[in-house]
Amino acid sequence: MDEPITTETQTTEPEKQTNRTFTQSELDSFIAKEKNQLKEKYADYEKVKAENERLAAEQKAKELAAMSELDRYKAMLGENEQKYKTLQDDNQRLNRLQIKTDVLNMSKYAALPSVYKRAIEAGESKEIVMESADEVYKEYLSDFGKSEVAPNFDSMPGTVEPNIIVPTTTNGALEQAKAVFQKKLLGRLVG
Repeated sequence: MDEPITTETQTTEPEKQTNRTFTQSELDSFIAKEKNQLKEKYADYEKVKAENERLAAEQKAKELAAMSELDRYKAMLGENEQKYKTLQDDNQRLNRLQIKTDVLNMSKYAALPSVYKRAIEAGESKEIVMESADEVYKEYLSDFGKSEVAPNFDSMPGTVEPNIIVPTTTNGALEQAKAVFQKKLLGRLVG
């Protein structure tokens, strides 16, 4: 377990380089030291955060006390309207995700690999999500052919999260399908 790990350290002179070999236990001690320094640096974070929240609440109470009753109600109404809008936005997002989940649970789309499922856009209605799902499903079939069952990379050996394919066989057709799949995936991530 204590395999030596060689690193190159540079001095101020570019021509001189020294090799230093560290054991695993030395590296572990360096990492532990850094970790402890970070813990010490942020040890009082919760205390400072609580103090800031207390001071903010006191400041708000002072401001409200200085306001007329009508102004206080207007301020509270504005806060409640903002909270309501946030809750509405969260509710809409959850509804879109629920619609997408319902569509993905349909038998036609259930067998899609997760990379393809992630490409399906969430929408306001089931019809919108199904249009997106149909486009992705057609792309999936065109990538792997309609006559054969398309490979499900989610359950294949050689896949690594998040479904990036690592070649493990010399089967030319499978490797070619994986290459097409990776190009499509990279196109989605970049574009």
